[in-house]
Amino acid sequence: MRPFIQYFWVVDLDKNNIYRSLSQKIIPNGMSELIFHFGDRLKFEKNNLTDIMPKMILHGQTTNAYNISQTGNTNFIAAVFKPHSINLFFDIKSFEITNSYIDLSLLLNNEANLFFEQLSCINSNQTRIEFIESFLLKRLNQKQLFDFKRISQSIFNINKSFGQTTVSDLSKMSFLSEKQFYRKFLEYTGLTPKQFIKIVRIQYAVKLLNTGCNNNLTELSLICGYYDQSHFIKDFKSIVGCTPKECGRTVTLFSDYF
Repeated sequence: MRPFIQYFWVVDLDKNNIYRSLSQKIIPNGMSELIFHFGDRLKFEKNNLTDIMPKMILHGQTTNAYNISQTGNTNFIAAVFKPHSINLFFDIKSFEITNSYIDLSLLLNNEANLFFEQLSCINSNQTRIEFIESFLLKRLNQKQLFDFKRISQSIFNINKSFGQTTVSDLSKMSFLSEKQFYRKFLEYTGLTPKQFIKIVRIQYAVKLLNTGCNNNLTELSLICGYYDQSHFIKDFKSIVGCTPKECGRTVTLFSDYF
């Protein structure tokens, strides 16, 4: 599953955990998730809207930050997909769930309910991960692999440059017109090429901030490929929800991408 899954993550916290009353800010990281809740479900908060997540969700790409918090005993496992792999496994276009999520039981009906029932009976996290991988491999759409590999190369080039590339260069390297490349990239990632590049740049900036590169915003802007500090701050705030300086004072962020 290495070409398709970025990583798995597991959370197991009881309701008396000291972080229960705190909201965790989640910033766009260029990836989608498949999440299974075995305990109390998480509360999702975005743009003054609040919702309790379903037990099984397919969470699409996001373009701005949101908050999650505990509602009780939290126990879940999540498969984090590579930026462009989610529609290899589900009969849905990635962009259809951008900035939203869908209850897996609505997407797969009885297949999802039976799978969740079996998954819930497994006690070992490692065995659960293997069971999820097996479930996904059975659903792999081989017909989509050709374009998947084409977009994979584009993702590689974006990552290698930390987002400092152009849509024109990416389309040429993919042997596609810009219009064709835009359509394929959106279909597979759920984001336009420019949206994805911006997220990768800001994820790189967050990584640099984590390492203490926060004394000189002009220097940080240049490192991240911006020639205008105000443009960098505007992009950062649109993705993270606060400026780089505010970020250091009010919230601790980590780059899930780098």
